[in-house]
This record gives sequence, C-alpha cells and structure tokens, in this order.
Amino acid sequence: MLNKLIYLLLLPVVACNNPTPDVRQLMLPATQFTVTQAPTDTLATFIRNTFPGCRICTQADYDNSFWSFYDTTYAMPWYAAVDINDDQRTDMAMLIKEQQTLKLLLLMGTDTGYNWQWVEDFSIPLHNNQKVTYGLHPEPPGQIDIAYPTITSLILPSNGINLYYFENRHALYYWNGNRIAVFKTS
Repeated sequence: MLNKLIYLLLLPVVACNNPTPDVRQLMLPATQFTVTQAPTDTLATFIRNTFPGCRICTQADYDNSFWSFYDTTYAMPWYAAVDINDDQRTDMAMLIKEQQTLKLLLLMGTDTGYNWQWVEDFSIPLHNNQKVTYGLHPEPPGQIDIAYPTITSLILPSNGINLYYFENRHALYYWNGNRIAVFKTS
C-alpha cells in the first residue's frame, strides 16, 4: 500500500534519461534510513519507478579485481550515507546504472523525506558491459590535501562523500553552507 502511495505521489517526476539540475522531493519518511542501513527495497523500487531504465548498482556490477583496491570496511561501494550538511538528518549518495551509463544520485534528508539531485558532471559510459570501477564512502571533517595535478587543499567542516575511481579519490561532495559543492581531486 505504501509503495503504491509513494508511486502515485512521485508519478510526475522527470525520468532518468532527462536529468535536471533542480532539486526534486522524494517523499520517503526520513526515519526510514539510518547511517548504517543499506538501501531498502522501497528506495530501490522508487529508483526503478521514477527513473525508468535505472537501478542502484550491486556487487554484481563490479569486477572481482575492484575489491583489491577498495576499502572493504565499506561493504557497499555503490552507496554512502552520512549527514553532510549538519542538519541531523541522513543524506545519501548512490551510484545508479542507466543501461550502459553510470550516474551519481544525491539525496538530502529533510523533515518529510529527501530531496534528490543528479550530479551533472558525473555520467560515465560503460561500454560492452564494462564493470563499475567507482565507489563511494563518507569522509569525516578535516583537511584534504591534493598534490596532483596541482597542489590544493580543502578544509572540510562537516562530513562529505568521496567518489573513488579504484583507490584514487576522484571527487569529494560536501556542503559549502548553501549547497552541495564538489572538490575535484583528479
């Protein structure tokens, strides 16, 4: 019943093949997820129904060699959950497969559910059933120093979400006080 209600509420949302930079509302109860939980069936169903042709990545999308590079303390590299804007609500990032393209979806916790937003500058073609080589995990507050390609630093005042390419940090998504910002690291 709840799934049908969610589907009816979200029916008019734009499909995955036409992502838009504005933030859309995801009407799932904010208390449904905690930092340590995996994406629920309700969330997976929402992704499939709202974005036709899209699904949350799974372990089957990764080559076995990926696990020799990725920090295995995070058992699900396609999913990260942490409060990145210090509002005491869980925020999430998910790697999403749309046919042969890998995309990144961010969900920001609200009082009534989540606001969602596609990361515009991350759309990776996966040719000939190529396996996923990207992973996500939380980044605690602190100083981030990058020496290549140029020396640069970021003081991260709150948690962030790292996007890795194998063992190399590709980008860090964080709250800059007004919106989600990206610190490119490769």
